[in-house]
This record gives sequence, structure tokens and C-alpha cells, in this order.
Amino acid sequence: MAAKREVGADIQNKCQKCGDGAHVIMSITNGRIGKVECAQCGSQHRHRLTDAEKQMKPAKRASRKNVAPEPVGPMVEPDLSRPIRPYQTSEIYAVGDRIDHQSFGTGVIERIMSPSKIQVYFPDGQKMLLQGRTL
Repeated sequence: MAAKREVGADIQNKCQKCGDGAHVIMSITNGRIGKVECAQCGSQHRHRLTDAEKQMKPAKRASRKNVAPEPVGPMVEPDLSRPIRPYQTSEIYAVGDRIDHQSFGTGVIERIMSPSKIQVYFPDGQKMLLQGRTL
């Protein structure tokens, strides 16, 4: 039978101050034990998970930052009647134009976001680039 997990209930948790294991639950938040008080020396500290509790703890999910979106292809078909142009911020591009970017490789213009910004599909993913900029 599992021990009660409510404020005031007894729980085993090693005290860093005196080494005793008997503690009393002081707080619970969202079903998790927060603070405990040592029954021997009276010191209060955060509840330390036991080995059994650590094994029951769910594994962490992968961070979305570390997961690259899988490219599915450009939203528009490239206009094959026009040649691939080298990318330059001073040029003006149209949807469907193919460009050759120094770092990202060959891409297809998917959207004109504003007079100075374009969305480009590259095999590694979509990028926002500048257009129509003069020095």
C-alpha cells in the first residue's frame, strides 16, 4: 500500500543536515511534494526524489529548438523558363524565381512578404531574405 501524499503525512527523505530519514510533508503543489521538514532536527528543505520516484518520472521530451522541420518541398513550382539567378540583396525577385545563394544553395521564391522581404524554399528549410536593398 502506497504512503499517503498529503500535507502533514510522514515520508522518508534523507536530511542533508543530520542524515535522518524521517520527514513530514510541509507542502504539495500540483500533486508533487514541495517542502519537507526533518522530524529529527526540524530543518526544512525541498523534497528529494527517491530512486523509485526517479524511475517513475516521465522522460523529458526533445526540445523543439533541436528538432529541424522536415522539408516537404516548395509551396510553389519553380519557373523553369527563367534561369537560376545569383542571390543579391539589391535584386527584385518574383514568385517562382530560382536563386543561387552563397550559403543556402539553390532555392525557389515562395512568397513576397513585403517590398523588401522574400520567403525562399531551400532544401534545408525556408528562409527569409532581403530584396531591393540599395547601399
